[in-house]
Amino acid sequence: MPRQRALFVIFSLILGSLACALQDSSGEAPPEAVVPSPEAAAATPVSLDLCTLLTAGEVSEALGETVDVRPGLQTGACSFATTASTQSKSVSVSAAQGTQARDLVQMSASLGLLFGGNAELQQVAEDLKANAASMSLQEVVEKSNTLLVPLGYTYTAAGNQASPAIWGWNPMGSGSLEQVDGETFLAVSVVGLDEQAALALTTHLLALADARLPAAFTIELADSLQIQFTAEVPAPTLVTTPTLVPMPTLVPTPTLVPTPTLVL
Repeated sequence: MPRQRALFVIFSLILGSLACALQDSSGEAPPEAVVPSPEAAAATPVSLDLCTLLTAGEVSEALGETVDVRPGLQTGACSFATTASTQSKSVSVSAAQGTQARDLVQMSASLGLLFGGNAELQQVAEDLKANAASMSLQEVVEKSNTLLVPLGYTYTAAGNQASPAIWGWNPMGSGSLEQVDGETFLAVSVVGLDEQAALALTTHLLALADARLPAAFTIELADSLQIQFTAEVPAPTLVTTPTLVPMPTLVPTPTLVPTPTLVL
């Protein structure tokens, strides 16, 4: 499912150097401390529960209404929906890194071709599917967004120079703030607000979620989810074959022979 999808990559690798080592009584220098390399520190990603990036209280305060948490890690998002509102509102947060980020972004964008599109967009989709692994994540996100244009989305630059973002908005009342930082994708989406309120809300919640992203992580994606870059083809019109009804057998009407008159 938008103009403030956030894409933030937080690679906060903390490298501590062991100083202040004690010398022994002989005056010999202590052995040199071994400091793990950034590559080694990032080699073990943690399994991220996307519902830990935002709390129900934070989303409720931002919307001004009570919300329920609706986990959905298999779809790459955690959603929060209002429980007692005349107009339904919802917020979702999604995040991924590396290959998972490329797959997640393309799976979302493939909806554009399922409900519309043309030959040019179909070619963009095929190029993405074939070359996403060798493209930067930023380029994958930008190209994928063009596939959602048939659904009514428009995309503009957001954020600032230090933290650039992409704001996607659909006049039907759906906005998403996306941000890419290196190989990390982060997005916060909202449904049920006007554009100004949606942009302000996603900007606020994006900053909260970004601060909680681990340096390296994986998310759960269901095997059943696939990248479908196929434009919808109208179903053929079914022509009913007429059923042949046998003609009734014609029985000839008997000829009436006049009864002879008896003459006395």
